[in-house]
Amino acid sequence: MIRHLARQLFVIFALSLGFASLPALADNAKAQLETPKVMLRISADGKAIVDESGKEVARFNKDVKVNPMMNVSDRLPGCMRCQPECVVYEGERCVKWIRSCTWDFDCK
Repeated sequence: MIRHLARQLFVIFALSLGFASLPALADNAKAQLETPKVMLRISADGKAIVDESGKEVARFNKDVKVNPMMNVSDRLPGCMRCQPECVVYEGERCVKWIRSCTWDFDCK
């Protein structure tokens, strides 16, 4: 009888802990679904690709230089979508993250 009661109390306690963490899990899942969009453009010197704030994202190899045409936007069509991706786990906890990005031509 005492074992049965102890088992029920343990189950109730475990369930209460599980339900208490559901909002945190829902917020985490929502954050992973909403990936930020990064608009890219050609740098002023034509030797790199920069983001909206002017930070260099990529540099062209050696002597490659992009000369934009007059009256044409230097903004690249589409946008880059990035999201965090765990690459090293310790048990069930992530200890090493990288930013994984894909190019989206529609950017919607």
